[in-house]
Amino acid sequence: MPVQAVCEKAYYMFKAGVRKFDGFARTMLEELGDEVRPYLKQIYQYAKMDETNWEWRMEFDNEETVYEYDLSKIKFEERADENKGKTLESQKKEVSLQKTI
Repeated sequence: MPVQAVCEKAYYMFKAGVRKFDGFARTMLEELGDEVRPYLKQIYQYAKMDETNWEWRMEFDNEETVYEYDLSKIKFEERADENKGKTLESQKKEVSLQKTI
């Protein structure tokens, strides 16, 4: 899975209101699968520092909370997720529509 696609997914999750690492990690694992697990902490920390997320910065978990978080405790069953199979573009449009409602 391309890193850019994962980072874009993270950005749109933040834009939709996900700020805490627990919700971020669970959603990323459910939607993108276990292959992103080793990179979740770095992606979250990187995305948190992105200047486009500046207005949300105080809502994110701090660095210590993220690094102490035990990702192995997240277990999930494969399920038919409403976002599975959707393109990133269609997810962007949905976020945009949600903001206008």
